[in-house]
Amino acid sequence: MSQPEMLQAIMARAYSRGYRGFGGIWSHRRPQRLETVLDGDEWHEVIRSEAFCQSFWAPDLSAGVFSGPALPEHLPFAVVTERILDAWKRHHLALQETSDLLGYCVEHSDDPEDR
Repeated sequence: MSQPEMLQAIMARAYSRGYRGFGGIWSHRRPQRLETVLDGDEWHEVIRSEAFCQSFWAPDLSAGVFSGPALPEHLPFAVVTERILDAWKRHHLALQETSDLLGYCVEHSDDPEDR
């Protein structure tokens, strides 16, 4: 995957999970147009921001909703804990230190420690 494709995929994930800050529109641009974004430094600030990290590593809670007195036995579910909700903080700190921002996001986008 090229760097522009990585940036587009990363921003699409963050956008789908609520990120509406600077750079959110990059999720809708063609990878060829993202070359100019990658030539600048603004994207570094976006990826390292708290708002981006909170959205990118937010738990995916879009599985569905049920109502009733008891949990249906045939539906898988996960308990969302404070550890899961706060997982973005660990990644936010790590992003301040790494030089490969895109690689880090791709590598840790589905980190088992976040579940």
